[in-house]
Order: sequence, then C-alpha cells, then structure tokens
Amino acid sequence: MRHDDYVTFKVVRTNGHDLGSIEFRSLGVYHCLSRNLHYGLRIMKTKMLRTRYLDAGQVHDMFDVMREYYEGMRFEVFEKDLSSSDTVILLLSSNGSIQGFSIQNKYEMTVNGERRIALFSGDTVLRRKYWGNGALATAFGRFLFKMKLRYPLTGVYWFLSSSGYRGYLLMANNFPEYYPRFDQPTPADVSAMMERFYGQKFGSDYRSDLGLTMAYEADPCRVKETVAPIGQLELTNPKIAFFAAQNPEWSKGVELACVARVSLSVPIMYAWKRFKKTTAALGYQWLIRLRLKAE
Repeated sequence: MRHDDYVTFKVVRTNGHDLGSIEFRSLGVYHCLSRNLHYGLRIMKTKMLRTRYLDAGQVHDMFDVMREYYEGMRFEVFEKDLSSSDTVILLLSSNGSIQGFSIQNKYEMTVNGERRIALFSGDTVLRRKYWGNGALATAFGRFLFKMKLRYPLTGVYWFLSSSGYRGYLLMANNFPEYYPRFDQPTPADVSAMMERFYGQKFGSDYRSDLGLTMAYEADPCRVKETVAPIGQLELTNPKIAFFAAQNPEWSKGVELACVARVSLSVPIMYAWKRFKKTTAALGYQWLIRLRLKAE
C-alpha cells in the first residue's frame, strides 16, 4: 500500500459486529483517527517557561519520561544539558502531571553579513498514549510564531538534529522550505549556514560531508529501536525513505542535521491542518455513537 492510497478504517465491537467502515485518502488521517479512537481525544495542557524556573521535582519527572523512550540516559548529563538551555515546553495531562516536553534554544548568528536567528530544538519526548493529539506541535508553532513576530525583518530558522523519522516528518510535512529533502538538493547558501551552525554547536562531531552529527560516541543516549521503527510501510513514504537513506545508523544515535525557514504562515497552516484532522476524528466518533444507539 502506498502512503497516499485509500485505506478502510473499521471499528468492531467485542461481540464481533462491524460498526462501519470509512475510506480516507491519507494515512496521516488514518493514524490520527486510530489513535484518537483507541485512546480518546486526550486533551493536554501546555506550559512554556524558562528552564531556570523548573523545580527539582519537575526535572526528575522529565527525566523519567525521557528514559522510557531513550537508552543510555544519565541524570547528571540530562540535568547539565537542561540547565544550559533557554526554554522548555511542558506537556501536561489534565491533572497537571508531566507527560512530555521539548527543550528550545535561541542563538544569533551572521551569515554573509546578514543577521539570522537560529532556533534549536533539544531533547523532545512525549508519552505514546498522547501521540497524535497535536499539543506539542501546536505549542511549538506558537513559539515559532512569537519568535517571528519579534524578528519580522530578520531571517528566522529552525535547526533540528533528528535521530528519529518522526521529528524529521514534523519539519518536512509543515515547512515549505526545509532541508535536506528528497525532491531537491540543498542550496549552497543553506549548506553554508548549516555548516556554520552545526559546526559551532557540535564541533568535530558534525560531519558536514554527510550532514550528520555523530555525538553518540561521547553520549550514548539514543532512541530505543522499539519506539519508532522504520518498517516496509514507513518506507513507502518518500520522506521517511529519504531519512533512512541519509541516516542509516539512526538507531545508534546518529542524527540528521536539518533546517527550515520560519515564516508567519507556517504555524497558521499547521493549526488549520490540525483543525481538519480533529474535526474528522470527532465526526467519526459521532457516527460510531449513532450506530451503537441504533443497535
């Protein structure tokens, strides 16, 4: 099945009766609906704050979430990296417990005499039962929107060093201008900007010839292979296939260096996409309830 084929989504009760089926053009919609129907449309609260305002309990809770999905985690390394970061987006359940987070940093750089704002995403994780609800991406979109409003006349870029295809897809599916990508080469000026940024941040661990960061040798932290494996279905998506080809050792902690240009339209476009997916999920749940009542 290709990534853009129609798929039939069926819901079956425990007594075996088929409650109906419906076809969707996009596997993305299918996955969104299947998660939402299995877990319910889980509502999350998000909170953005400076990392210096985190208390010890919050830091330990963040570390607990992190080690559920990453191997080789060491608390002292995590705490040190966190203390040197700027901002964190916390994802909270309805009772206020931390279910995920994303660390953000802002840098300023000059490229060919022009000032640029570089936003770099560090450790990012979300408990599986909340995957697909869009809370993290929505909060991150608000963060990007505010940054672009703050620097309207300056080029703002999001830098992401990704060891898993899900992070790469977040960029590839929502940013019109991003690199590297399967359908066109990276322009020379973008390559130069990436080499400067990643070279300064990772030093000799950044391989500009490969576009990869190899810091895993010094820091063994890496995504567990069972978290987001790349199978045959995933490889039918050309973006995932490109990620796997560019970063074949992703499971060892090798990261693909990426960049995207931030504009004011990107968060708005993403919010519209989330609205359509959520509306589709709610509509299908409503149809299921009608069928249950009819029986």
